[in-house]
Amino acid sequence: MKLGIAAAAAVFFVAASATAAEVGGFGWEAQQAGALDSRVESFSDSELKGLVGFGFGAAPQYIGSADYEPVFLPLIDIEWRGTYFLSTQRGLGVNFIRRRALRAGPRLTLDPGRASSDNSFLTGLSDIDPSIEAGVFLELFSGAWRFKLDLRKGLQATGHNGLIGTVDLALGGRLDDRTNLVLGGALHWTSDTYANTVFGVPAAQATGSRPTFKGTGGVQDVGAYANLIYNVNQRVFLTGLLRVTALVGSAADSPLSQSDQQYFGGALIAYHF
Repeated sequence: MKLGIAAAAAVFFVAASATAAEVGGFGWEAQQAGALDSRVESFSDSELKGLVGFGFGAAPQYIGSADYEPVFLPLIDIEWRGTYFLSTQRGLGVNFIRRRALRAGPRLTLDPGRASSDNSFLTGLSDIDPSIEAGVFLELFSGAWRFKLDLRKGLQATGHNGLIGTVDLALGGRLDDRTNLVLGGALHWTSDTYANTVFGVPAAQATGSRPTFKGTGGVQDVGAYANLIYNVNQRVFLTGLLRVTALVGSAADSPLSQSDQQYFGGALIAYHF
């Protein structure tokens, strides 16, 4: 069993690295949130439960970009015995605390990084390599309300190698027998190391339109989103996600931020098993 989990984890991280350039600025965690908002307790008695699917969307070419690109969204979310999970959205982790209204534990995720070839405005900047992140998460449910909190640390010296914290609050409700709507808001906090890696411009790489800049930590962005979920039948569902994010603080002040308003829209189809 341990060998199987290790092999699955390797496949996940290799696949994520191979498609990192397609992910855009927000990453799969935000882009696939609508699909996992629809996750329900499976009616199967199997120890292995989850969902698979795919979708498409449009995202900024990098955080702060004014240019958008299409993104492909492969979706895999698998849990074994309700404890161990492997997911393109949640990463690889353990529900160390697993109760009806509370889940928490450690996990590994992947930040896709950024290549100077992602956008002409980045030409001349050093690439930010993909980085495995180690972190902890907490999800608290109370009626129709959901609260999420997580903290992650980049482990690659050539990646962002900084800290990222997320706070997310959402309210879900049923529109009819088949349709649910989730409305929420989120903010991200980052360390000085992360902010300077992603938004800083070293003197040696500055240009007339891209002056030297040192990024500082703090709240990076605040945003709001809406997830619409339509259940085709007991196993198949469609979900659409719209998200608007405003860069603030050092992220907004950076010369790399061509637009402080960032948008994402996408749709997925998935199958529960």
